[in-house]
Amino acid sequence: MSTTTNDKFTIIQYNVQKSYTVMNLLLKSPRVIHEEPDIIAIQEPWLNSHGINTTHNPTCGRYRAFMSTSSDQRPMVCFFINSKISPDKVRVTGRSQHLCSAHVTIQTGDGEKTVSIHNLYNPCLQSDVVFTEGRWEGIQVDSALPELSLALDKFQENMQVVVGDFNLHHEKWYGRARIPDSTPNRKKQSEAAIEIMTAQGLDLTLPPGTITRPKADRPAEQLSTWRGPTAKYDRRSHSAKSDSTSTWRQTTSLSRRAS
Repeated sequence: MSTTTNDKFTIIQYNVQKSYTVMNLLLKSPRVIHEEPDIIAIQEPWLNSHGINTTHNPTCGRYRAFMSTSSDQRPMVCFFINSKISPDKVRVTGRSQHLCSAHVTIQTGDGEKTVSIHNLYNPCLQSDVVFTEGRWEGIQVDSALPELSLALDKFQENMQVVVGDFNLHHEKWYGRARIPDSTPNRKKQSEAAIEIMTAQGLDLTLPPGTITRPKADRPAEQLSTWRGPTAKYDRRSHSAKSDSTSTWRQTTSLSRRAS
């Protein structure tokens, strides 16, 4: 079931900011064509004007697109899954507006294992209405974090990866760089995100302060990438285009044998 020449499970994520041009360039890029990543996770995908649940797929059958069909709101995440991966090895769940999870069964040195990739877009613009009690007290009700927490709990027996645009700022991923101003509720969300991830054994995989989106008119913005504390996680990850785009991962080995 190997789809990469170096026998690694490869995930690319990108926030295309609803741009047809950016999405088209990404899906036709030399990296996608020649390296054939297993999973492409997109935030803020461009949508076809003919339907709220359709997007652009110029890959000529090399990738299958998965997007929410259960919500009457604009989907903010989608997956492109390499067609070389057998459909019976793939399951997609939780296809809401802001979260979609792909579960892929892969062959490892220890036999078959399932890796769950959670693709999240946490809304940048949120209402002032907050939860008034319980675990999420003080956090906006339209935050995507509670939904993510439920998904991580549900699939905690799998190896898990979280990619996405959190639209949150914290020194844990900004490092020594100047952190943009945040509202108290946003700060609560940043702390909640860290709590959710660490409770699942997920940790940052890129050094704090990693620049992912240089801008000519203001300081470079930051990316955070996470992994677990135990073993090697044998995959490559590329992330870009959003100031708080994040990848959180566990580190159980995912090196695959060709089959």
